[in-house]
Amino acid sequence: MSTTSTSRSGLLATALKASFAIALCASVTLGVVLVLTQLVALLIGAGGTVSGISAALAPIACICAAWACVSSQLVGYVSEQPKTED
Repeated sequence: MSTTSTSRSGLLATALKASFAIALCASVTLGVVLVLTQLVALLIGAGGTVSGISAALAPIACICAAWACVSSQLVGYVSEQPKTED
C-alpha cells in the first residue's frame, strides 16, 4: 500500500470520526430538547406543543442517530489496516 493511499484513508477515517461525533452529539442534544420540551408542555397542558415538537424534531434526531451508526461502521472499515507478514 502506498503512503498516498494510507494518508487518504487516515484522512477519511478522521473525517468520519468527526462526522460520527457531530451526529452523535446532535442526536443526543435533539433528543434531550425534545423530551424536556414535551415535559414542560405536558406540565402546562399544551397538547399541541407536545405533538408539534415531536413532529419537528424526531425525524431530525433519527437521521442524526442513523448517520452516527453508519459512520461508526465506516470508521471501522476504513481504519482497519491489512496485516502483512514479513
